[in-house]
Amino acid sequence: MSVWKRQEVQEMLWEASVILSEQGRLAARSVPPAGSSSSAPIDCRVLEMIMANRKKIPAEIQNKVLTLSGRRCCLCFGLNPDFGVKKGQIAHLDHDPAHYDIDNLAYLCLDHHDEYDSRTRQSKGLTTGEVKRYRERTYQAVEDWRESQQPAHFQVLTRKPVSYLIGVLALIVVLASWYLIERSEKVAPYRRPIQTASATVEVIIESEEDLNANYMDRGGYLAFGLDSQALLTMSSTQCRASQTGEGTVLYRGVFNMDVEDPAAGKPVSFLQEAEYAQIKFLPMPKESKVLGGKATCIFNSEVRIQIAIPPQETTEGRISVRGLKEAFSGFPD
Repeated sequence: MSVWKRQEVQEMLWEASVILSEQGRLAARSVPPAGSSSSAPIDCRVLEMIMANRKKIPAEIQNKVLTLSGRRCCLCFGLNPDFGVKKGQIAHLDHDPAHYDIDNLAYLCLDHHDEYDSRTRQSKGLTTGEVKRYRERTYQAVEDWRESQQPAHFQVLTRKPVSYLIGVLALIVVLASWYLIERSEKVAPYRRPIQTASATVEVIIESEEDLNANYMDRGGYLAFGLDSQALLTMSSTQCRASQTGEGTVLYRGVFNMDVEDPAAGKPVSFLQEAEYAQIKFLPMPKESKVLGGKATCIFNSEVRIQIAIPPQETTEGRISVRGLKEAFSGFPD
């Protein structure tokens, strides 16, 4: 008759007691009491009876326990700690093989499985509570380890859906807030009412005249216009003219808006309605050949635009600049 050593079947001995008592097929001496140190062999009929009545853990549940644990013994991890892969078994924490709910199962190495199933009177044995606690820590450690082995972009996609969704929503809120703040700060200056406006204008005309003069009583102006209406006018009673030495004369003036100008109090952005800008220097000859120039306008000391003055022939001393789209390109929509 074949014999089995007690160490290999210790977990199943209590089942034999139940079966034997019900069927009366073997004497009680065939099943040594739990915790006994006897090395007497176990009758094979006992094992056959146990195996015939023992319920196996379904394959899908076994696979889940093995996957969650990564074949790491939770007692090795909790007590030592030892995170290495071990040869082991799936233990029933309540010692009932018929109870294979996943909460009642834990992967243990062979030594710890034997220790958990044994009973001792001299020392406190391993408890179900501590095994479960170490099991949860092991599952979390295995999950963290697997995530750390994945590429960074894949880790983001495999996080828990709720946490990932919350993170995405938080990012959207932050970006939306940043965008609104940035846009608000960008748009705000253009929505503020015009309180001050100034323009520094420089115009070069073709002339051999020997000039180097500051005109204190004859200045000029720059006006933004729509049809025949002036939207905003900046002017001054002073300007300067000087010969450059290259057969050209430079006219320069700093013009300011009057506080009672119709544009005062209107938002800066309304200037986008202007179709043209008109410039005139009173000392400049009425019939002059303009070679070029520029006008730099500042509104409320914070909004700045620059207008390029193209070459042209003046009409009654007036210089006209049409197509201001480029000058207002920095204005928000």
